[in-house]
Amino acid sequence: MTLNDEAARELAIVVHDLARRLKPQTLALARVCALAPTTAAVLMIVASHPGSTVREISARGLLQPSNASAAVAELCRRGLAVKSPDPADRRRIRVRPTPQAFDEGLRVEMAWAELYARALAKLDPADAQSLRLALPALRALDQLLAAIDSEAGPPGQGAIIPQDESADGRQTADRPPPPAQLPS
Repeated sequence: MTLNDEAARELAIVVHDLARRLKPQTLALARVCALAPTTAAVLMIVASHPGSTVREISARGLLQPSNASAAVAELCRRGLAVKSPDPADRRRIRVRPTPQAFDEGLRVEMAWAELYARALAKLDPADAQSLRLALPALRALDQLLAAIDSEAGPPGQGAIIPQDESADGRQTADRPPPPAQLPS
């Protein structure tokens, strides 16, 4: 394993662990905006990418199309989004945020920011600064991973999973399990 491979593996583990740890926090944030977490995430996508189709929202949010569609329907029901035919192709439906969506989206962003601000305040100042400086690189990594995922097709069928590993992460006979601990 090269240094780059080791760093990639460590980054993947840390990001995965952070996402899992933040899941309960995200559920608590749902009380702030009175939206289910998936619906809140879709709201943020609709607000930042107005005019997206449900398929595009699904891809951006790494959601199953049916979940994205249900979240969009809920946003429309609450007056946070509107659906309209695409002027270029009336068979396609575009989703746009309403002015109320921006207010609600800001509440979600502020709740997320408060969660992170509390954690950053408890970090060593040098570590907090390192995280701030890493933001552009993390955004670039997110964009690259999104591009890889969009090339792979619908959610759950990504090309990121190695060919010798099953979709649920179990090792196959062709690939040994990773070492329990990497050498220091």
